[in-house]
Amino acid sequence: MGYAGLLWRCVLRSPIVYVIVAILVATMGAPALIPTLVWGDEMVRQNLASSLTLAEENEASGAYASAPQRLQDLARDELSEMRLARGATSRHDFWVHMYRSQLIQMEDANAGYLSADRLLLEADLAYFEGMSKLVEPREISDSTQMPATEFLSFALASTPGILWLLPAVAIAYALQRSARRGRLMDARTRSRARRLLSLCAVGLLLTLVVLVVAWALVLAPVMVRNGMGDPSYPVVLIRGGKVSVSTALRSGLGCVTLILLSNWFLILLSTVISELTGRLAAGPAVALVLCAVPLSDSYFLSASVHASVLGMLPTTYLFPSPTTGYVGGFFVDLTPGVQLSLAGGVGVLVGCAALALVVGVGSCGLRRMARGAILQGRGQVSC
Repeated sequence: MGYAGLLWRCVLRSPIVYVIVAILVATMGAPALIPTLVWGDEMVRQNLASSLTLAEENEASGAYASAPQRLQDLARDELSEMRLARGATSRHDFWVHMYRSQLIQMEDANAGYLSADRLLLEADLAYFEGMSKLVEPREISDSTQMPATEFLSFALASTPGILWLLPAVAIAYALQRSARRGRLMDARTRSRARRLLSLCAVGLLLTLVVLVVAWALVLAPVMVRNGMGDPSYPVVLIRGGKVSVSTALRSGLGCVTLILLSNWFLILLSTVISELTGRLAAGPAVALVLCAVPLSDSYFLSASVHASVLGMLPTTYLFPSPTTGYVGGFFVDLTPGVQLSLAGGVGVLVGCAALALVVGVGSCGLRRMARGAILQGRGQVSC
């Protein structure tokens, strides 16, 4: 059996891999069992009830009697749409009337009659429009009601991001520990570059397997209980001072992509650092530090010292939610200082991972050349 095969078998015997899978399954699966409030039906209906009560009180008191005729017309039309939404017999009709009501609010704001947060108005409008276009919109008021497609987006992005990076750190450590055991030390190839590539290849594949297994173990029972879901379910987020619109499917796949690439970047970087320094924990320690960087409250702020290069840093994309958004997310701008995109995140993570690998292989090659030159020099001296 080759070096990579021995590594694979050795790491799979380590309990670390199975502990990580268990942690990911428990964390991701918790919202499927424990209701978590999300932005959806219940909160929209609560807001509708309070807005409708206020509008009816204004109508009864004649609050708009002396207002411009245009404002009176807008108030009357909005009240009519809200009443229709309250009395809607189908969920599709409910969202259609909510969308029309929000259109009137936007017209109200454009005319200068309504003072409100423009971004929040646009976000509500985009969400209501997306819901009104669904053929049979499903009621989702908490996480336990989500079908598999919607739950994938919600669980991946709302779970503390650092947990999704544990596979890279744990597997990198397990690989280095396994590589230093007697049998594997004897099986090492003579080329440091080949050994590094073997470690990286096994690490990449193991990370993929761990993540896919964890996701499958959670999504399978969710799909059995709540169905597959609607891939076009709207996902609205405020990003860099602008409203962005996506879908449950695009958001979920975006989260999967960024989580996988983040783990691959970290495991390549960790493996290269440990191999070049000769210290088992050096690489995993650096990876842990990088994982903690985006946890800072000021990391995404426009006033931060690194704001101008934020979109070019791999740490920016280690946590997917600011880039992809997620089903049930509240309309809060998590990245006021920069416009992030999935394509940009993929490019940065792939580029940094490739750079780490090139530096590692190149350093191994330079060391080999230097050692060869030294040996050749000694041979010339002895002659």
